Amino acid sequence: MRTFFMLLQATLLVSAGLYNNIALAQDEFSELNTAYANAPLPSVAREGNWHGLVGGAVIALQQPVADRRGYLLPLVAVTYRDTFFWHFGQLGAYVLNSDDRRARLAIALKARRGYDPADYAALAGMVKRDTSIEAGITGVWRTHAVVTRYSYFSDISGTSHGDSAQLNFSHPFRLAPRWFLAPSLGAEWLSDKLVDYYYGVKPAEATATRPAYTGTASTNLRAGVMVMHLLPEHWLLFGGVGVTRLGSGISDSPIVIHDSIGALHFGGAWYF
Repeated sequence: MRTFFMLLQATLLVSAGLYNNIALAQDEFSELNTAYANAPLPSVAREGNWHGLVGGAVIALQQPVADRRGYLLPLVAVTYRDTFFWHFGQLGAYVLNSDDRRARLAIALKARRGYDPADYAALAGMVKRDTSIEAGITGVWRTHAVVTRYSYFSDISGTSHGDSAQLNFSHPFRLAPRWFLAPSLGAEWLSDKLVDYYYGVKPAEATATRPAYTGTASTNLRAGVMVMHLLPEHWLLFGGVGVTRLGSGISDSPIVIHDSIGALHFGGAWYF
């Protein structure tokens, strides 16, 4: 079983594992996940079994325990036979669909990246937090008024033993034939075990300036907006901003230096 989880972890980190930067309980794809899960991509001719988009983005992302940093990230969101998918770091399959595909439910796997305190002076002396593998459900319900996305994941690797849930609302607006604007609001709940593993400070890790801390369940609130411009030949340009207000279970931790974290991103992709 341990070998299985090690192989699964390696697979899920093919993209995210290219970067050795701290992520704590958030990975570098989180802002792009939220933004482009709600992207109003146009329909294309359904020829072949594979559909999706591939591209890249530059993202300036502020971490809870570090200053803003820039990342160059690959964007890959593909679906096979409208059932199996790899979407920005999530691997899964749709198991329930409405006839018009406006309501869908999937089972999925994803990685929640850990971090090595040795890479950050303020965290020196703390124990390494490992990457965990999470399994759960994720779904979407599209109406004329709003696009609702939701998910629930639980650690299956025995790392944090924690759970998380997300709820996101968005409404794409067509500004012009090739311009779209998509504001979104959302919330993410993290269980006490998950928060304690990634943001807690064990008694053995405490110092004069870093007291021991036991994490508690926390809810993060997020707002964002993205702009998309469609180009000929199935190309598109995009950009967006987002800000997340951390819940008190996280922000009260002595290793967290930001109560709110912001992100700015832009890039391009080809959709098919």
